[in-house]
Amino acid sequence: MLMEYVGWKDVRSAMRYIDAADPFAQHRIETALSVAPPPGIAG
Repeated sequence: MLMEYVGWKDVRSAMRYIDAADPFAQHRIETALSVAPPPGIAG
């Protein structure tokens, strides 16, 4: 679905834009989730 949206025809064309070490910034996402409280639960 994302590939169609951005116009990539195959996985090889998409791979040049993906950082192989952390393709979805998982480390940054997990860090942000561990620090930020869930929405609606403000002290």
